[in-house]
Amino acid sequence: MSIIFGLGSGRCGTKTLQSLINMQPNSVCFHEVNPSCMAWEGTEHAVISILDDFTNAIYKGPCRRGLAVDLNSPERGKPLEKYISSEKLEVVGDVASYYLPYVETIIGSSQDAVFPCLVRDKNEVVNSFINKVRSKRGFFYDVSCFFRGKINSRNHWSSSPRYIKDSKWDRLHPDMGKSLSLREALSMYYDYYYEEVERLSSIYSSVKMYDISVFDSEERVKDLLKFCGIQNPVVDVGVHENKGTKSG
Repeated sequence: MSIIFGLGSGRCGTKTLQSLINMQPNSVCFHEVNPSCMAWEGTEHAVISILDDFTNAIYKGPCRRGLAVDLNSPERGKPLEKYISSEKLEVVGDVASYYLPYVETIIGSSQDAVFPCLVRDKNEVVNSFINKVRSKRGFFYDVSCFFRGKINSRNHWSSSPRYIKDSKWDRLHPDMGKSLSLREALSMYYDYYYEEVERLSSIYSSVKMYDISVFDSEERVKDLLKFCGIQNPVVDVGVHENKGTKSG
């Protein structure tokens, strides 16, 4: 039995990890199951609630499978159907960058929790994020932002008022500094994120880092899935879920 809280900075293959776990027999995995109830700090109650729901799903069967799922994204409904209908579940999980601050809280509450963490090249992550968060509303919106003294981009990693605000996703990332550019804030975030993962992995055997290239090798995919508690994994390598890049 295993409860997975997958980690990674974002733009690093987390959707591929979710997809691989979800295709395993007696296993179900979400990608950011309910970001609306989460924040980078102060939502321990939400994390424990998710952990309790996953524990009940494994040990108490279909009759106790309650789970709050943010269905604003239709993709979350697919694993939910499997979560509800499966007669038996041995592995349940969610993959999201924002679980990192709560790893030790989860470990203190569950012996079943494991934390696979994906790592991708820093420059690739930073560039992918920059492309993702820039507004695609077109030329006239760019001009409007210019005259309003705004930057036509979100910056979840800086509290600077010059960036477009996002009430949900801003609170799901750490504030690296008010005066930082997007690239500077992302660079600091990346370093901070993986330094913390390295610290945790040096203390807890349930935390392990995997380079994004893990998905290009059948044997390494098997190792990853076995770490996640899946003893007889079904392997489908070379499937990368994130759009715009092979590696997610």
